[in-house]
Amino acid sequence: MPAVSFVAFSCAVLVAAAPEVPAEPDGQLTARVKLALLTVAGVPADAVQVDATEGTVTVYGKLPTPAQRAFAERTVREVSGVRSLRSLLQVAPVLAKPQAAQTDEEVHASAAQLLEEAPALRGSKLVVKLVQRGVLTLAGEARTLSDHVHGLRLVSAASGVRRVLSEVQAPQALGFEERITFFTAADPQRTRDSRPFVAPSSATDMRLSAAVKLRLLTTTELRSVEINVDTEDGVVTLFGAVPTVAAREDAGAQAGRVAGVELVRNRLAVVSTSQRRRVEVADAELLKELVASMLSKPALAFVEVSVRAGVVQLSGTVATGWDELDAVRRVRRMAGARAIQDQLRVDDRASAPTTRATALAP
Repeated sequence: MPAVSFVAFSCAVLVAAAPEVPAEPDGQLTARVKLALLTVAGVPADAVQVDATEGTVTVYGKLPTPAQRAFAERTVREVSGVRSLRSLLQVAPVLAKPQAAQTDEEVHASAAQLLEEAPALRGSKLVVKLVQRGVLTLAGEARTLSDHVHGLRLVSAASGVRRVLSEVQAPQALGFEERITFFTAADPQRTRDSRPFVAPSSATDMRLSAAVKLRLLTTTELRSVEINVDTEDGVVTLFGAVPTVAAREDAGAQAGRVAGVELVRNRLAVVSTSQRRRVEVADAELLKELVASMLSKPALAFVEVSVRAGVVQLSGTVATGWDELDAVRRVRRMAGARAIQDQLRVDDRASAPTTRATALAP
């Protein structure tokens, strides 16, 4: 049976589809929530993992008291752009790391040395302004939002630091190098394997989280969309829910195959209710819903969609890696989508509405 074209149909959807109000990029909101937890709630940098998905923020970790948990949750909700909070925080005793007594001057010198020796922060001018009774104030200028977060995390780990505050002047939005987070293998010049464009920087962890999410979403056997990802210094933490032990193990293995991942900490819970029932949907109907979803967001206007026997192929271009992730996630959430073939290319020149759709004969 010859392929059936739905290009004319997609034009009709373009007129009818109401544009949605876009959420800010996942990595940008994640970074701003981490800043708030560090500087407002005083949560230690290694105590809580954070993942944002389309305005929904999931936090995971352990805090010593119910009051601290409640304060951390309230702090997250008050961050602009947070549409909802999914808290997986637990109250449990936290063993304090033994530290030798240090003067504020010694803490100041130690933290300043960490900043000076950090290669990822060479484009920024961060300084330790003050240390008073273990409370460190970071100041200066950060070149990027990622540098701001990285600098705070770095000094918070210095021996003797009890809490960090920030007077840093920094962007509140992602810069160009943070928006173009990764490229797909569909681009012969810049692939995920070679990745010549990824220089070590404060945004590397953000890129890794996005790349792991994309791999998990395009793995056919993993039907759950409830997997959260956070990365610190190349160490990926998976948290959330999957339907089976096998899915949990597969998710950990898939995350570990992403280039640049040093270690995977698999904290996924096995919850049978997270298993989605497979629904059979005709290719034409699935295609119609996908095109409407893509065209509702101007940033996905260059995405081309085809469907064959429930297998969805995405091609064309998007302006950022975050848009690629969004497009793939929209497919994964559709009933009837059995598998995803992601052939999208990242090109920041993508800006005009040309979404195309094709239903292919099985």
